[in-house]
Amino acid sequence: MWIEILRLLRHKVIIKTAIVMVTLILVALFIQEYYDPSVISIWEYALMLIDNRILMLVIFTFLPFVLTRNTIETTPYDMHIAMKLKGINAWYYTRIICLVLFSVLFVLIAGLCIICVGALSGFNPISNWEESYYFYGQAVRADSFDQIGNPFILLIHKGPTPMQSFHIALLLLSFRISFYNIMLFICSNTSKGAVLGILSVGTFAWIEVYIYAIFCIQKPWGILPFEHSLVSSINAYRFPFYFSVAYWMALLTAIVNIGAYFRAKAMNPTKNSF
Repeated sequence: MWIEILRLLRHKVIIKTAIVMVTLILVALFIQEYYDPSVISIWEYALMLIDNRILMLVIFTFLPFVLTRNTIETTPYDMHIAMKLKGINAWYYTRIICLVLFSVLFVLIAGLCIICVGALSGFNPISNWEESYYFYGQAVRADSFDQIGNPFILLIHKGPTPMQSFHIALLLLSFRISFYNIMLFICSNTSKGAVLGILSVGTFAWIEVYIYAIFCIQKPWGILPFEHSLVSSINAYRFPFYFSVAYWMALLTAIVNIGAYFRAKAMNPTKNSF
């Protein structure tokens, strides 16, 4: 199993990593133009970028596929691998492990790129939120998450330091990207192939990110991935961090088990999805 995992991880990893890094750096450079380094810290800049609704939908949902495509797609060679791994179960869980590892790699690259761009752009680090301009008056208004650049309300003012908040954001982002990678993997290995996978992921991501705004829902339901992907709040409400971790663990366990249950009927490892 581990030999197959290493094979998947090494496949054009340098080229894929370079593509991801260049894209993330360009995005970070574009976003930093909207913020004043003399007003906000590097941690606020990083969290604003990670919590951005559009970036969450586009960059942090689809860009990771650059790293994971070789793991998501299946070829006739995979039948040979499945036999060497003693069945489709081992083959399936090998792919899941690789998808999670690639998701973590993507998040680490993203975090590094964001911090580097922020530092080079002149954003200064702070050790506590009292040093932040936006700490006072809770950033203009109570529901300031919906105001560009002012997402800091409840969670980060109740214990975590700026750096800890950034680490929390990366952890939640890792959960989110792992979920969507696994979802694409499962959907792409049906009879409809990659088309169904991409459409399913895109549609679901758009709905779960924008459903509150579309229907003017004030209080989060606590059941959508988007609200558990944020460090900041939605309309001044944010579920406890540990609840979000439990939510992601339950959701990832559920989708992995659903994929495993239907793999015999819905997954065909001899078919090339792409």
